[in-house]
Amino acid sequence: MTAPVHSDGIGIVQTDIGTYHLRRLAATGSISLVYQGEAHSGKCVMVKVCCKRSDNRLMLNEQHILARISDPCLPVIIDRFETEDGRVATVFESIEGLNLLEFRSTEKHRGGLANHFHIGWFLEKQLGLLGKLHKEMIVHGDVQPQHLLITPSRHKVHLIDFCFAWCQPSETDRIAAWAEHYSAPEIKHGASAHPGMDIYSLGKCAVYLLGGNPASGTIPTAVGLDSRIRSFIDQMIEPNHLKRPHDAWGLARTMLTLRRKVYGPARWVTLEM
Repeated sequence: MTAPVHSDGIGIVQTDIGTYHLRRLAATGSISLVYQGEAHSGKCVMVKVCCKRSDNRLMLNEQHILARISDPCLPVIIDRFETEDGRVATVFESIEGLNLLEFRSTEKHRGGLANHFHIGWFLEKQLGLLGKLHKEMIVHGDVQPQHLLITPSRHKVHLIDFCFAWCQPSETDRIAAWAEHYSAPEIKHGASAHPGMDIYSLGKCAVYLLGGNPASGTIPTAVGLDSRIRSFIDQMIEPNHLKRPHDAWGLARTMLTLRRKVYGPARWVTLEM
């Protein structure tokens, strides 16, 4: 289906499935523009439009991968179309939440998580999600703060943007994305895509969320983080991928046990904003 999108992106898009009102530009990425809008039914949507036709393959890759797997913490595609000039676009269900950069910019968490209790469920849930992806032979390849959307009221984190992901990567498939301080170092050396890359990047995101330095991987002692959790994160960000864990599900189970040892029996603690 070909649909008109104005040069400024704002307007109405009609496809075989639905009609979408694009209200405002919400984000600008390296290969796409993301618009906030609503369906004719009133349901909120996000419309991701490729900037250039030469990048269509990346958007189609994301559509293909998200069609293979579903999870409450993954984006949901409800429609797709091409603009009149041939650029691929995807309509997603809107996700409530802040990316980690936005979360850290709030007054409460400007210096990092105000209560590091929450790093436990953050890591456990995201490692569980990575484990599910890796079981399906999917490597995200671009886990970074902009691609993790946290919903504080629900203790939920979405992983988004699968444009550079690999499904069933071969030994010759390479990760094309690079996020300084977050991407695994072996990517620069041409290593083939593997699960340990996602684990490394998630560990660096945890360092950032705690108010640490993602470049060095250090977390200030003033944070008061338990040494066992600090050691757990250090495993994840081991520069040598041969020494780094590659089993995300195994790490999620370890974190569940570790949370109980450090913070006691499972309980709900509000993530205050």
